Amino acid sequence: MTTRDGKPDWFLLMYAWRQENHGERGLTLPFLIGARAYSRNTQPNISDARALLNEMITTPVDNFVVEIAWCPSLAAPILSASPSPSLFQPKVGFRLPGAEEMCVVFGLDLQSRWNSSDANDLLDSLIDECEIAILDRTYSRDSHSKTYKAFEPWEHQFIDSTLRSQ
Repeated sequence: MTTRDGKPDWFLLMYAWRQENHGERGLTLPFLIGARAYSRNTQPNISDARALLNEMITTPVDNFVVEIAWCPSLAAPILSASPSPSLFQPKVGFRLPGAEEMCVVFGLDLQSRWNSSDANDLLDSLIDECEIAILDRTYSRDSHSKTYKAFEPWEHQFIDSTLRSQ
């Protein structure tokens, strides 16, 4: 879903999150799935997670890369939109055919955590890790309890201001 200046909603959320200093680096996959569902007034399922990740891979934002890494503060994987090229080493992820730089990259921390350097396996592990939160509709990661919970009012406001202010 493209919402503003030709940029997809997932990019706008990740970019605004960092610009507004809401978190250290990025958003969890359940947050992105929940935000999209909230803005569209739909109920998500796990296939939405795969579709979103596929969208990040097949329609990347020019001059940006999606970096997926472990966030110790949340004890969960997070996704962030960073200027391309990624500084992650070794670079394990996805690139469009013929593209020089990768558009989605997994951090070494997740490669070690999930014992793989295969991008497709890492993608599956990411979805597996987030499945319960998405199915339970608990999209916001609590940094104190390290569990997922429902969106708080300020998060709804963030989503509204980011995606609905066009």
